[in-house]
Amino acid sequence: MPIAFRSLTIPAFLVLSLVPAQAASHRSDKALDRLEPMTRMMEVCGIKAGEALRREPAYKTVNRVVVDAMDMPEIENHVVTGSGGAVRDKGRWYQLQFACTLTEDDRSAVSVTYTVGNEIPEEQWEEFGLWK
Repeated sequence: MPIAFRSLTIPAFLVLSLVPAQAASHRSDKALDRLEPMTRMMEVCGIKAGEALRREPAYKTVNRVVVDAMDMPEIENHVVTGSGGAVRDKGRWYQLQFACTLTEDDRSAVSVTYTVGNEIPEEQWEEFGLWK
């Protein structure tokens, strides 16, 4: 019986945490280069949001950020904003609203601000492409 696999985008900061920092930086640059520009901007913002969240004691166990879970972010003048993101902490998903300012080349984030909202009920996870 064939096994059906669902396509998932794993944020680069999760994959790269397993390799030395210098190698991770080089690999992430190469991985980002292969992405379509809009996808690259969202990935960069997801990485930056995850880093910022984990610096706060209340969110130090965050292990996933999906900036386009419930709604596509808007992108204008190197700024990505969204109110339909999601963040996973301790196995539960929460709504994420954010604003992320990118560099001129859109390859790294200068700043990110965010608000973590209400928990997303587990019965809605599949609808939004979220997982355990």
